[in-house]
Order: sequence, then structure tokens, then C-alpha cells
Amino acid sequence: MKDYFNNKIVWITGASSGIGKALAEACARRGAKIIISARREKLLDEIKTGLDDEEGAVEILPFDVTAEDEIPRKVAEAIKLYGRIDILVNNAGISMRSLVKDLQFEVVKKMIDTNFLAAVNLTLHVLPHMYKNGSGHIVVISSLMGKTGTPLRSAYCAAKHALQGFYETLAIEGRRDGIEVTMVLPGWVRTEISYQALRGDGATYGELDDGLSRAKDPSSIVPRILRAISKKKFELYVAMAPIMWIGLALKRIWPAAVRRMLGKIKVT
Repeated sequence: MKDYFNNKIVWITGASSGIGKALAEACARRGAKIIISARREKLLDEIKTGLDDEEGAVEILPFDVTAEDEIPRKVAEAIKLYGRIDILVNNAGISMRSLVKDLQFEVVKKMIDTNFLAAVNLTLHVLPHMYKNGSGHIVVISSLMGKTGTPLRSAYCAAKHALQGFYETLAIEGRRDGIEVTMVLPGWVRTEISYQALRGDGATYGELDDGLSRAKDPSSIVPRILRAISKKKFELYVAMAPIMWIGLALKRIWPAAVRRMLGKIKVT
């Protein structure tokens, strides 16, 4: 894998914490040249400082992925930093915790804008550059919830389902022209996502989900993600508890049973 990522130009969004940060650190150790993006410039600076001693080079490009009008300029800036983009990692996202009956439309819009449209917008502006070069790899950090509905996550699930359809189509169309797609579907990863999640009224959830302290550390799943990228694998499931594998398999043959099982989850 080190040879595969050596001198690759890797642009990672949502890189200030969690999976994005762990990916940046791992790619730098493998000799990649990294561009890290997020809204929190101070955290990006801290990550860059920590990675300056690694073999790879690191540049920061802070911006909000939902700022649609900024995307063409940010893509041009990213390409200018190293001359090309080999791998784009769409990792930025936000979650929610609300029953549908308590959900305001603005929260739904925020889920779709951040988790789906922002990734698509960035991808559409990077793709012409990749097609011109005759190669490129789009990586999407999605979720197991892109495969099933789950209580308290309705609009989040909707955005992740949309990612699945869009990027599977791109994978089919793009391969003939050297464009690869890898979808990463984590199950249970210990990140800040529940703290930053939105309630139905748009307020920040600000709590750690029950049991999340026992979830996989982001750095522990990164080797599998990098391996999937290097092998040009389309779909990767990581951080999956046994019950998640059972549910995923059962969903394909007996979806009603999965809905009944999920319906027993305690919600407040």
C-alpha cells in the first residue's frame, strides 16, 4: 500500500477529526501529498503541524462544503497546490437524532445538503480534471445506514441512500475512462458525529450515543479503507458488529423482519 499511495495527491474533506483526520495521517505516512479541508481552520493547522515530520507533504484548504458558490474556486485552488488530484475523499458530513414526527424541514435540508449534495457538487467539479488526466479515484465515506432505514436518522439515511445510487452509477460509467469509486460503509466508529448531530428542531444534540465509547477507533479501520482504495474495490463495510452483519444479510432476504427488529430499538 505504501507504494500505491506514494506521491499520490489525496484531497480529504471533513479532515479536522475522526475518520478524515485518521486517513490524512495514514496517507501521509505512506508518502502521499495531502490536502486537508474542513471548516475549522485551527484544527487543520494543528493536524498539519503534527504531520510536518511525516514523509508526505500536507496543505490545508479550509472551507464549508455546503457553500455551493465557493466550490469551483476551491477545486481550482486544490489543483493548483500540487498540479493534480489523484484521490478525492468525500468525508464531510453531519448526523441527526430525531423522530420523523418531530423533524423540521430545515434539518432534512441540512442533511441532504451536507451529506449528499455537497459531495456530489465537489465530485462534479473535480471529475473534469480527472477525466482529462485519464485517471482518478473518488472515495465516499458513507454509512451502513445507506442500506437501511434506522430510527432517529430518517433524513441522514435518505442522504446516504442517495449517495449509494449516485456513486454506483458513477462507478459503472467511469471505469471505462480510468475513474474508480470506493464506497466505505462504517457501522460503529467512535467519532464526534453524535456530538455534532442535529435534533429535530435544529439544535445540536451534544451527547455521546450509548455504547459509542466501545465503538471502533477511526485509526483502527483506516488500513482496511486504504487497502480497499489500493485494490480499487467498490464497496467496503468496516466497524461492523455481528448483529449488523446479521441485519445486513437478513435485509436482503427478509426485510420485514429487519424492520420489526429495528422497531424494537428504544427511542426518546
